[in-house]
Amino acid sequence: MNTAGLSLEQAPPFGVVLRFFLTAALFGIIAGALIATGGADLLLGRYHPHTIALIHLLTLGVMAMVMIGALFQMLPVIAGVVLPKVRLLGRLIHAVLLAGILCLCGGLYFGCGGLIGLGGLLLVAALGGFSAAALGGLFRVVYVGVTVQMMRLALVALLVTALMGAFLAQLHAAQTLSAFSLQLAQLHASWALAGWTALLILGVAQQVLPMFYVTPPYPRFCRRVTGWLIFFSLIAALLAPLQSLATIGVLLGLLMLGGTTLLRISQRKRKITDASLRYWQLSMISLLLALPLIVLDHPLATSLAALLFIGGFALGLINGMIYKIVPFLSWFHLSSGAHPDTPMMHDFIPRRAAHGQLWLHTAALVLLAAGLFMPMLAPPGGALLAAAYALLFYHLIHAVRLYRRSGGVF
Repeated sequence: MNTAGLSLEQAPPFGVVLRFFLTAALFGIIAGALIATGGADLLLGRYHPHTIALIHLLTLGVMAMVMIGALFQMLPVIAGVVLPKVRLLGRLIHAVLLAGILCLCGGLYFGCGGLIGLGGLLLVAALGGFSAAALGGLFRVVYVGVTVQMMRLALVALLVTALMGAFLAQLHAAQTLSAFSLQLAQLHASWALAGWTALLILGVAQQVLPMFYVTPPYPRFCRRVTGWLIFFSLIAALLAPLQSLATIGVLLGLLMLGGTTLLRISQRKRKITDASLRYWQLSMISLLLALPLIVLDHPLATSLAALLFIGGFALGLINGMIYKIVPFLSWFHLSSGAHPDTPMMHDFIPRRAAHGQLWLHTAALVLLAAGLFMPMLAPPGGALLAAAYALLFYHLIHAVRLYRRSGGVF
């Protein structure tokens, strides 16, 4: 593992990061259980409140929880940004984000406008507050590499996403939805998935793939062009006459991300394959499969594209990163604290156990995709998704217990 260029001594306490990861696994269980009971209708509803609640359980409850938790770790280690009072800030952001997700998704699922409105306000406070704190530090960074640039763009996209989402939540709470609301919802989804999610993944990939898997660096063209192409295309999408051109720009940027990442993985010098690497491959293949479906104006194609993008691309990569980050951080915090008999990294989450969770998640993704065409397969797909996240939660708890037995503190 090549950790050159990392400021590991600035890493925050382990508990700051792990709190977000554990919560994300619980939301994954809830989302899977909802699909298991609601069936294919939840996957096909698109604008139905129950479907919107499910989408936000995954995008906020799982994706944002993990991504923000990981940024608490990556900002000081990769970018040298030390967030002020990191323990207090971590607890505060986690608590407000958790409350916002529960209010928004609960309000959507049970039809309570007041909870929807409150959830929107809490979420814009949590996401906006974190974005402001992180961006304040990132814009003071002296050496600005590609990863720092992509973090900046991703956090700006998160802020735009949060403001759009809060406005939509208030419209929904007041029952004043219109054609404009649907257009804004599409822009909100684009900034959330292509902006916040894909740009952060692009920045992280260029740092962690060479570090963990000894891949060649990304090509200069990809480093300099891909993220900015996606970001400026999203800005252009705000103007109606440029939306078609903007869509092409976003798709080209995502195509470069998926294709280049798969190529770099195939060129890695460290040929050992673990579950986290398989997750990277699943993620990028899912992204490439989703792209042609995005341009098709058909409800089934749209639902399948969303499933591949969220369930395959985003959640797949996030799961893989958890299985890489948690053992590394557990080992690092113990070894840096000079604890005797520090376990090996693979002791915290055994490799075979991680592969089991990978197969559960992959099987769930396949069944859910098939469930769009054969609805009877959607409930077992949801059950497998819940089981995958239950297993992830168990693995995290196992790592926590071993960390504590070895003398680690949170």
